[in-house]
Amino acid sequence: MVSLKQEKYIRAFVAVPIDLNLRIVIQRTQSLLGVHAREFRWTDPAQVHLTLVFLGDTSERDLIALKSQLQSEIADIPSFDLRIDRFGAFPKMHRPRVLWIGFREVPSELRRLQEGIATSSRKIGIDVETRDFHPHLTLARLRNRDTRVDLSQGLDETAIDDSLTFTVRECVLFESVLRPSGPVYSRLASFSLV
Repeated sequence: MVSLKQEKYIRAFVAVPIDLNLRIVIQRTQSLLGVHAREFRWTDPAQVHLTLVFLGDTSERDLIALKSQLQSEIADIPSFDLRIDRFGAFPKMHRPRVLWIGFREVPSELRRLQEGIATSSRKIGIDVETRDFHPHLTLARLRNRDTRVDLSQGLDETAIDDSLTFTVRECVLFESVLRPSGPVYSRLASFSLV
């Protein structure tokens, strides 16, 4: 009797982790915004990251191939700074479902990094999103999609520190396990920038 082993799939994504100083600022920002947005579920600052490519349910075999592909694909991308300087919401500020902080200007290194990961994923057969890349750090998600909230005034009143800059030194392949209390992320592999 032949035993067929079922292939294991892992919900995965590649992201830039953020440093402790930025996590502290995010926590403070969430506290300030919380006055205006009680209808939102706030992201745990320890879980905040900058998603580069969402891979979805991916086979272990493909993840192993992706790890070796990424080593060479991003080998020549240098470390770079990101300056957080704006609030935003998806789809719009006056009807937000997701609150985020992000970047007015996106460095070419970040675009190269994201495009390299997406290209590597496609080369090995992982179907990744083709929509435009809008880098951001998610602060909160609306608890109930039917709730109507307008935060345009509240966000205008909450300033972002002009010196809010962090250095991107690596990207990480994460596993995402969905739980009732929220997602849990685990590092599967790290890739250092030059």
